[in-house]
Amino acid sequence: MAPKPLKAQTIDAAQIPDLVPILSIVAACAEGTTTFVNAGRLRIKESDRLETTTAMLRAIGVTVEERPEGLVVTGQPKFTEGTVSGANDHRIVMSTAVAALRSEGSVTIFGAQAVRKSYPHFFDDFARLGGVVSLEQDA
Repeated sequence: MAPKPLKAQTIDAAQIPDLVPILSIVAACAEGTTTFVNAGRLRIKESDRLETTTAMLRAIGVTVEERPEGLVVTGQPKFTEGTVSGANDHRIVMSTAVAALRSEGSVTIFGAQAVRKSYPHFFDDFARLGGVVSLEQDA
């Protein structure tokens, strides 16, 4: 039996704000338009995560609308190549890396070292699972 496609939903992020960056990638893979509500707390995290999630998605060709308390993400079959600022935010960096798996072309993440905050070996594990990683040190 073939897996069923992901379908867009409305997601109340009040109790799960830290999941919004990665769930925005899932939403971008779903059919339809997903709306995240009650996510205003994300504006006071390591970065303004509504703003940085929006920038991340746009950088890889995803249609997204930023709202004061949430996001509206339109699903699509593939993402484009792009360059993303990690915004000194571990969740933005890890979400971007996962999104790169669905991108047509390479995705560059500036400030990828931010993963050290919560998952220092993220890129080692990502590569072991089949992700292609090329790390460069800042000059």
